[in-house]
Amino acid sequence: LAGAVEGLAGAALLTDGAERAALLLGVAVALRGTALTGDPDVARVAAAARDLAGAQAFAQAYARGAAMTPDQALATLHPDR
Repeated sequence: LAGAVEGLAGAALLTDGAERAALLLGVAVALRGTALTGDPDVARVAAAARDLAGAQAFAQAYARGAAMTPDQALATLHPDR
């Protein structure tokens, strides 16, 4: 599931903005239970989101996502529920 969320982060970068992408990257960490993988695509999304949002905004959004419980993380993926 975490890998799918990382893919959503890439899409969010294009549609919802860099901070949403950073949040989703953090959500992937919460779901996986470990930090960013060595996946070069994920690294590119993270770098682009950091560049667009700024380091501080990226770090804050990422940390919010990473601190979520699995239930909170899943709720973030379905905000309409």
